[in-house]
Amino acid sequence: KDDKIRINSIASMFTIFFNKNKKIDNYKKAKQSNTKKFAKFHQYLLQNKLYFPPSQFEACFLSMAHSTSDIEKTIKIIKAMITTSPTIITSIDIMN
Repeated sequence: KDDKIRINSIASMFTIFFNKNKKIDNYKKAKQSNTKKFAKFHQYLLQNKLYFPPSQFEACFLSMAHSTSDIEKTIKIIKAMITTSPTIITSIDIMN
């Protein structure tokens, strides 16, 4: 029942969904996502100067412009969120 973070990705693009479905592979499942929880996630990222797309129905992109330091900072902030805000993130599933 709990909405988990589901990350769908291909190459350097990824999308984050807060969703109870094990696999997000169609529009109907994507629309079942918890947009309120995503909004809290997005707000947390903004407060920590991470600029992700404002909707969980948009893709994030990694590029050569992102340094190793940028990626490590992002991971550190999201790990901190798991520790300090467990009502937002309880677990993460990554699907390719």
